[in-house]
This record gives sequence, C-alpha cells and structure tokens, in this order.
Amino acid sequence: MYRYITFIFFMVFFSCADDAEIPIEEEPIEDKFAFYSNETVISAPNIPDKRYIIPTISDVTGYTHYASKSNENFMLFFGNIYDEMSYNSINEVEPAPSIVLRKTANKWEFHKVYYESEFWVARNFKVLDDFITVGDGSELGNDPRKWGADIWTAEILFNGDLSWKRVNGIDTRGFYHGTTSGDLNGDGLQDVGGTPGINHDGINIFVQKTNGTFERVDDILNFEGATPFTLDFHDFDNDGIDEIVTADYGGGSVPDSDDHEIRIYKFDPSTRRFELNFKNNEPNFYSWGKGATSIICKDLNNDNYDEIVVAREDGNRGFEVWLNNGDGSFSPHFSHEFENLDFQEFKIFDANGDGYNDILLNGYGFKSDFRIFPEQWNVEGSRGVKLNKLIWLNNGDATFNYYSEQDLTFSGPTPFFLHPYLDNDILHFFGIFQKEEFVENEEALKVYTWDFKIDIK
Repeated sequence: MYRYITFIFFMVFFSCADDAEIPIEEEPIEDKFAFYSNETVISAPNIPDKRYIIPTISDVTGYTHYASKSNENFMLFFGNIYDEMSYNSINEVEPAPSIVLRKTANKWEFHKVYYESEFWVARNFKVLDDFITVGDGSELGNDPRKWGADIWTAEILFNGDLSWKRVNGIDTRGFYHGTTSGDLNGDGLQDVGGTPGINHDGINIFVQKTNGTFERVDDILNFEGATPFTLDFHDFDNDGIDEIVTADYGGGSVPDSDDHEIRIYKFDPSTRRFELNFKNNEPNFYSWGKGATSIICKDLNNDNYDEIVVAREDGNRGFEVWLNNGDGSFSPHFSHEFENLDFQEFKIFDANGDGYNDILLNGYGFKSDFRIFPEQWNVEGSRGVKLNKLIWLNNGDATFNYYSEQDLTFSGPTPFFLHPYLDNDILHFFGIFQKEEFVENEEALKVYTWDFKIDIK
C-alpha cells in the first residue's frame, strides 16, 4: 500500500520542532508552491545483489527525468554497483540494471527494472529528441588506462518504455565520464561521443550506420592536447552537421592563462575531419581553477544563436556562460561560483514562462544554501531543503540571478538530491531518500520520494 501525503507550503517556513504540526491533506490542492510525498517499494528480483538498488537511486550523477509522447513523466536511474571501491576491474563484479519510477497524480511510484542495460557506475548523459545516451564512468582499480565500460542509448517509446542498445563493443570499452550525441554527418542519425575514452587516451567517436549499429571513427576529429572530461555535439550554424564542443578539465590552483578553456571543432570538407575552429580561455571566471564536468548549448538571449554553458568543479562549484557572437566565436559573458551550495550538473529550460531559457541546478550535498540544518553526511538531520539558489533566472541578456521573490524553504523533506524538470510547463523538482529498509525475503527496497511544484510563472 502506497502512502500518499500532500504537503502545501503556502509560502510559510514551518517549524522544525518535534511537536510541530505540518498541514496534511488527503487530496492534492492546487497551489503555486507545494510538495507531495510518497513511499514506494523498488522490486528487482533478478538483480545480482539487492544492495545495488541503494547507490543506483542514491548516486547524484546517474539519473535523469524524461517524458513520453503520451505525456507521462519518468525518472530513470542508471545502474550503479554497490561498494565500487572494493573492485579492481569490471570483470570482478556483475553490472547493475537501470530502474525507472513513474509519476502518477503527483506521486512517484516504482515502475520498472531494465536488466538489459548493464552499468557499473553510470555518469554523464544527454537526452536528445527520443533518445537518451549515457556513458559509464566507473573507476575500478588504480590504473585509469584500464577503466573501461560501455556507452548505451535508450530509445523512448510512445508509452515511456525504453529500448536499449550498447554503442560500443567489448573491445572498445572505455572511461566514458563525458558522453554526448548528435548528428556529425547530416544523415539524420544520432552519433555518439565519449571521453576520456578507451585507455584514458582521447575522445572516441561512434558514427551510427543505417542498420542501427555504430562504427568507431576517432580519426575524423583532429584533437590535440589534454583530453577533456566532457564534450557536446551541437549545430551552431544550422548546416545540418553538428560541431564538437569541449571544455577542459584543468584547475586545481589559482587560475592561470590556460584555465577554463572551451574549443569548437567544425567539419572541414577539404580534410574530411573536424578541425579546430575556435578556442578561448577565461581564467577570471572563478577564484580557483576548475574542471569542466558538463556542457549544454542553448540560445539564452533570443538572438537565434546558441550559447555554451559549462558546469565546473574543484573546491567550490560553478557555472559559466559563453556568448555566441554569431560569427563562429564566443565571448566570456557570465559566471557564478558557489560558496554554500553544491550541484552536480544542470538543465536549461524556461522555468518562469517569460520566453527566456533559465538554468536549473541539480542540488545535493550538505551546505547551508541547500539544507536547513547542514551537517555533513546527515541527510535526515538536515530537516528540510532550500530551493532558491537552484533556480537561476535569465535577465533576458544571458546573465542570471537566483529566484528571490519567495523563500522556497521546505521543512520536512530530506532528499539526497533535487532534480529539476518541467511538467505541463511548470517547474518541478524530484527528490528521493532511502534508509536501507529492505523488504524481508525479497530483493526489494523501500524508498521515499518527493515532488516539489514551484510555479514561478
């Protein structure tokens, strides 16, 4: 029996005292700011180890929202093995399946396990049209050259089911921390890229053939220098062939002249390769040199030219915006470095209905701009979450300020992380928590979910 409780925020910060009463309604009540709580049981009878469910739904990197053409909302958790640091190779441990929850009437419920998708530690992904592409970034053992797993694509079917396909072969497994998809040859099929790649030795490119299989063709990219940890495929000039975008993983000290780099590679018909078309650095984006972990390209000022947004880590996390000049070049334009907030990647969409794309962060961690009572590793003790600084609204010129019209502090929910998405054009955040409560004599785990409705239109 699912327990479904609707909490209405009413823009009031409720007391965290033990005897405080939180308003409870038996049915959902429409309001601009609300969260909805549910308990559900994830059942995976054929999973190699039931403990795999714990990191699969708790890890901050390996999950994403997606929607079906039938207008249903799903949360996909890519598989993650338990106690990954105990192994030196993927050959020592069986992979983990992926798990999906489905949203029904504001509550998230267990939906399905995909045993055919095999992951050890999933990392970055891209949702493009009807496909999700995700790479395995497992780091089993001490030798990065031997880190090797797979890239997968999942086609989103009309009813929300997923049809999985492995991109690489067993002999082309790699460390795919950064993964992307797009059309590199104008044939309408999604090609795939992964980095730092096979033997931790460079960007790998897999071109999709008409029969649905993929062929490794690394030599079409003329890349020199340190291998990045993230990349994107994106068509900036609308010629039908995507460019290849990279951002460096440097940093680790006071910024110098080569920190915070982006590069754009464009296909050159004369060489039949992607050649460097643009490169720039901006050391002054942050007070400390940082490494790029993800890239999203979107138009942020409605001039029909797409900007580049990069998330970076090392010390305090931050994000930056490179403005598209319309001539193939990009200028450093905006950045923010966080003192009291951790986030792991981001989404871009119009969160407040003003016609401009905004930046929404995947919040996690134990800092004071996310937790009410921040205490390291004590999620339940945090007693609630703060959402304001996960929402960065566009000023109309590709600069951003966090949402401050209402105090979005919610007492009670204790999710591991919060993930932004749109439901009927309204901003929502998804959260999940578990306390290792396994169902007796079953390969099943009780989990707690929250759905936050944040109507800022």
